Amino acid sequence: MNLSARFHRHELTFDIVDGVAQCLQALGFLLSRWLGSDWRVLSNEALPG
Repeated sequence: MNLSARFHRHELTFDIVDGVAQCLQALGFLLSRWLGSDWRVLSNEALPG
C-alpha cells in the first residue's frame, strides 16, 4: 500500500500531533542540558531573527 492510500484509509492527525509533541518535549529536554536553564530566552531571541 502506498502512502497516499494509507492517508486516505486512516486518520493520521493524532499520530502526527503526537509525534510533534514528543519531538518538542525531547528538544526541550536536550536544550536545557546543552544551554542551561535560560534556553527558552535564547530560543525566543533566536527564532524571530
